[in-house]
Amino acid sequence: MTDYAHGIGHPDDLALRQRLLTLLETANDPRRQRYLELLAVINAWPPPDDPAPAFTWFTQALRTRPRSASDAAAPGRT
Repeated sequence: MTDYAHGIGHPDDLALRQRLLTLLETANDPRRQRYLELLAVINAWPPPDDPAPAFTWFTQALRTRPRSASDAAAPGRT
C-alpha cells in the first residue's frame, strides 16, 4: 500500500484507503462484468477474466486493516 501511495503521490493514510475502497467497490459491480461479457460477444473477443475475486479480497483487506498510527510506526508493514 505504501508503494502505491508513493507512486500516485499521496500519503498512505486512511483517506487514501477509503478512496481506494470506494473505487474497488464501484468496480466490483456485477453489472460491469456482465457488460464486458456482452461487449466481448458482440465484438467476437475472448471472454474477459472476472476480477470479482481479486476486488472482493482487496476490499476485505482494506476493511480489515485500515491504516492506523501503529502501522505508520512499524516499518515494513503495509
